[in-house]
Amino acid sequence: MVKKQLAIRMDESLYVEVEKCQVELKKKGKEGGISLSRCGIYLISKGLESVKNRNIER
Repeated sequence: MVKKQLAIRMDESLYVEVEKCQVELKKKGKEGGISLSRCGIYLISKGLESVKNRNIER
């Protein structure tokens, strides 16, 4: 899972968010791979933005 490895490398808390989001989607019965990957991509892009912001602050 490249996405998960990327998330772990960037930020442990982001990885937790991806997991939580996937669990929520499964609870709602949306097991479609598209929903899960879209969720992961959204959270990772959110994480990339926060990494960028952190770099600017330094």
